[in-house]
Amino acid sequence: MFDHWLSDDRVTDNRVNAAHKSVAETYDRIDKILSKYNDLDFCYWGIELKNSDELIGEIDLYDFDSSTDNCQVSYSLGYNWWNRGYGTEALKAVVEFGFKYMEYTQNIGST
Repeated sequence: MFDHWLSDDRVTDNRVNAAHKSVAETYDRIDKILSKYNDLDFCYWGIELKNSDELIGEIDLYDFDSSTDNCQVSYSLGYNWWNRGYGTEALKAVVEFGFKYMEYTQNIGST
């Protein structure tokens, strides 16, 4: 995570949080992610290459609004994997998951 996207200013330029300056920051982020996995509305996944299982990014659903059945989606992909269709493939899978398993029937906004 640190090497592939969280420490890269090109990737984090479009994120709320700045690039990580140390691996310790990334470990803290991982701890926060793992602590939320028991929450039913916590939807966070790693994006990995099918042929090598190499972790190249992350994608999540968040900001669920039960009054509109909407939520947001966010993803980050390591710069080396930009413009190769990986983000599009991950986004399609997560949107399908949202409709099928989270029962979101309205538009899913993108940030």
